[in-house]
Amino acid sequence: MNHRRKALPALACMVCLCLSIPAAAETPGIVVNAIPQDAAKLKHEVAGFIRTVTQLTEVDQYARRAKPFCPVVLNIDPQYTASVLDKVRRAAAATGTLTEARPGCEPNLAIIFSNDGDSLVRAMSMRQPLLFAGLTIAKRRELFDSGRAVRWWYGTGTEGADGDKVDEEGNLKVWHASLVSTGVRFNLSATVVVVDITRAEGYPLDAIASYAAMVAFAQIKGTDGGLAGLPSVLGMFARTGARSNAQPDLTVWDRAYLHGLYHIAPDRPAWQQRSALAGAMIAAAQTSPEP
Repeated sequence: MNHRRKALPALACMVCLCLSIPAAAETPGIVVNAIPQDAAKLKHEVAGFIRTVTQLTEVDQYARRAKPFCPVVLNIDPQYTASVLDKVRRAAAATGTLTEARPGCEPNLAIIFSNDGDSLVRAMSMRQPLLFAGLTIAKRRELFDSGRAVRWWYGTGTEGADGDKVDEEGNLKVWHASLVSTGVRFNLSATVVVVDITRAEGYPLDAIASYAAMVAFAQIKGTDGGLAGLPSVLGMFARTGARSNAQPDLTVWDRAYLHGLYHIAPDRPAWQQRSALAGAMIAAAQTSPEP
């Protein structure tokens, strides 16, 4: 499981972002961000949040970024780029640990806008097949056949618990045994997010950018099941109501999730990580100010 998908394509076509407001008014979709005061209820809801949004790695661990991120925003009018990057940087700040690479770095996080997401990902798979190496059949179906407004995938890298590299054959030498550590950690080495502006019509750019930023730094499921009532920006496509009222920022829950994820031990089995993440998320949610 030593996937290497770091190179990100530079696309020549530039399109103007037009996220128009729909003419017909609808009932607003309400996102409840409040943190329950009852400890048992909070614990239950946090566990549900984690279970609903998280996509575990193939060996049942939580993945996250281990190195500075280097973002690039493609196919969007330059006047909007700063707004998208601002949301990305806010999400990175929520982790409490991630830093941005220096100017001139090799991009490892691409947010690409297109007026036809289906055609774009198919073209990318023809021109840059290594970007899709190692993806499961289910993930490929999600990327090529789902018709989603926003879709994404990750490049992952396997390292030892202490940052040791795998060899050219994908093997990892473990120099010490542990009943606690798995001996490995899984890093998100690259993230590609494709926004179909035709299907995203009516949603504010801030909402789309916040959604993209949330999936950039954690391995998030690519389905909307169970998200409609979740206090997260990730539920925006599952909710009914006026698209113009979509959540424009990460919620308290989103930021607590990112903070918790980046403060748990990366070299533990998922059942241990899940418990630690829930505790860290509860602590962060109770002390997190509104954005």
